[in-house]
Amino acid sequence: MTSARRTAGRRPGPLWGALLALWVAGGGLFAAPAWAHTEVGRGWYTLLDTSGKVLLRTGLVITPGDSFVDRDDREYTVFQVVGTVAYGRRADGGSQAASESQGAEAVAGEALAPAGAARPTVAIYHTHSDESFLPSDGTGSIPGRGSIFEVGRELKLSLEKQGIRALQSRVSHDPHDAAAYDRSRRTARELLSSARPAMLLDVHRDTAPVEVYRRNIEGQQVAEILLVVGRQNPNQGANAAFARRLKSTLDQRVPGLVRGIFFAQGDYNQDLHPRALLLEVGTYLLPREEAERSMRLFAQGVTPLLGAAGATGRGAAAESRSAWLTLLWVALVLGGGVAGYLYISTGSWQEAGRKVVRFFRHDLGSILARVRRPAGGGRS
Repeated sequence: MTSARRTAGRRPGPLWGALLALWVAGGGLFAAPAWAHTEVGRGWYTLLDTSGKVLLRTGLVITPGDSFVDRDDREYTVFQVVGTVAYGRRADGGSQAASESQGAEAVAGEALAPAGAARPTVAIYHTHSDESFLPSDGTGSIPGRGSIFEVGRELKLSLEKQGIRALQSRVSHDPHDAAAYDRSRRTARELLSSARPAMLLDVHRDTAPVEVYRRNIEGQQVAEILLVVGRQNPNQGANAAFARRLKSTLDQRVPGLVRGIFFAQGDYNQDLHPRALLLEVGTYLLPREEAERSMRLFAQGVTPLLGAAGATGRGAAAESRSAWLTLLWVALVLGGGVAGYLYISTGSWQEAGRKVVRFFRHDLGSILARVRRPAGGGRS
């Protein structure tokens, strides 16, 4: 992404002004830089602990400062990367009690949506719209119509069976490059404006080896899910807290479905919503059917958390307070504008006050009388 330049002592010309307006409208002012979203073209990164144990393999680039929460809620922070091998150390000092405490805190506050509450909504989109599954599709990439859309469709249908409203965008954001997140930002915004979702999910598939993602759950082979949180966005704290709650809920209801949470460099458009997450559903080396099975299990397991997020969660309460504050601010601005107009048009606050009183005593009554008058009841 090209950064806007400022030239001291000169005003931007009309062309630069138009380009800047288009850039801001497209999200350029708030979108993460392109370098913040990178993947390896072939192969994967490997994260090791200090003893050499493999913690994570993923096609996402791993950088110093990233962190990973494993299946058992142990968190590791990356302190060194050599080539495609990264090294991490325990962020909590290696305490099992700390890991258990983090898991318990993540679950705290969950509750089913109260009876009669509006159905929560989940919004689904796919930044890398070419992503496919080699065993099922014969290729790992189908530009513009990757079978990742079918994985998202299975999630949508499965959520709807649980009584949850789901929206899926099938808009293509090709080509598969770092700028795809800038292009998908518009899609995410459109989903957010069409319905206030409880959760915004960007569904992908990884490029890691088969054994990393394949899991036997309830007698079926399914693709495990890696939750990804961008650590360079204003909502990172809220996104991270929600990812932990989601993992804990799924760990209880569908043990083994979530392989962990990866806190990666970038924002992945998660600054747009406090409960926005990126899901890596399996790897391109798995059959698509295994990813679809995992989406069915995800939908079944996430229901109680969606109730909390959609109806009674602290995130929803904060959004409600924000909405009321916005309405109050708009009312104050409009009231101030009307008062200023009356003062200017009448020349004094005293005369402005008389005009307001006259309106409510006489003019408003006349207007209401006209509105209430039945059709055909006017003067002859």
